[in-house]
Amino acid sequence: MMKPAYGDITATRVRHRILLGMHLMTLAAAVLLIGVISYDAIVNVSFLSNVRYLRLQFWICLLFIADLIVEIAFARNRTKSFFVNLPFLLICIPYISIFKALDIHLGDEATFVLRFVALIRAAAVFAIITGAITRNRIRSVFHGYIILLVTLVYFASLMFFVEEHAVNPYLQSYGKSLWWTIMNMTTTGSNIPEITGVGKALAVMLSGAGLILFPICTVYITDMVVSRSRSGKTRADAASQ
Repeated sequence: MMKPAYGDITATRVRHRILLGMHLMTLAAAVLLIGVISYDAIVNVSFLSNVRYLRLQFWICLLFIADLIVEIAFARNRTKSFFVNLPFLLICIPYISIFKALDIHLGDEATFVLRFVALIRAAAVFAIITGAITRNRIRSVFHGYIILLVTLVYFASLMFFVEEHAVNPYLQSYGKSLWWTIMNMTTTGSNIPEITGVGKALAVMLSGAGLILFPICTVYITDMVVSRSRSGKTRADAASQ
């Protein structure tokens, strides 16, 4: 069996470092965008009239797209990588800036959702980096689902607060919105009723997501117990010998 050439190994390492650097830049940009979105949403700043926000989102979306292009270019099977990353490419397009430039007006709910969709790419990148660090495959999948769970809870709670706090007398603070989101995610339900259409849709979505995501915890815990049991048995056998 032929060993890979030294030049091939060096090129692979360079590609890996470039891709890791792009991923880290994507995460840093996503954290910045999340902070701006959260502040604007909670203090009711109009992001459509906020030129700075539109510029920031535009350039961050371009960074997300560049990260995807680099990932596709460095993939062994570029065709497969393109189709796998195609959904991320579509959600990273700066739709709000494009629609504003074309003078196309969307509803408030649709525009609000478009502020968040690009951040799905950031959550996916964070899961990829976590998976690369974690050697155990079950744990890697578990960490990815935890990231998805936290992201979903945060954005859903923020959307529910923005849509409901002005018309819902039971929702006086973001903390109650977060509590509502967590209780609906666990399918337990909350004593805070949903009034708007967005709130009712979020309640259904969160219940369905909870039924899908929470069983992953059972798989992880089972794997952890089995691994520790095997490890303890191996040590006991070694000690007896």
